[in-house]
Amino acid sequence: MSFVSDAKRLFGTTNLYEILNLKGSKLKRSEYSQAEIKKAFFKLSLQFHPDRCDDDTKKVQTTAKFQILSRAYAILSDEQKRAVYDESGIVDDAEICSDDAYWLDKWRLIFKKVTKEDIDNFIQKFRGIITILLYYFFHSVVRAV
Repeated sequence: MSFVSDAKRLFGTTNLYEILNLKGSKLKRSEYSQAEIKKAFFKLSLQFHPDRCDDDTKKVQTTAKFQILSRAYAILSDEQKRAVYDESGIVDDAEICSDDAYWLDKWRLIFKKVTKEDIDNFIQKFRGIITILLYYFFHSVVRAV
């Protein structure tokens, strides 16, 4: 499964701050300090560390939760990855293991990832203008013929 679907299933959210129980105490995500993020991660890692789970039936779920927590912390503790996440709210499931990863990171810092919602909003915003342009274009073509 993917990180996003696992986070939703195990924690009920895909928001990295909520996964680390950093909810509501700050108005903006960027207001959380690295120390606060680290403290939240360590507190939850003690609770969900696989070595602390005595029940073998729960060990698989505990391990999965710990992996989600570790990934959330890895993103939020890295300033560049955190900036990309704070800007876009998107966690990329693709594990990039190539030399192109550096360029992709730079690209993502400059441009946010375009989602279907972004495209729908763009179309909605410019729908009227596009209709007017098409109207004038077709009327000018008809006159020219």
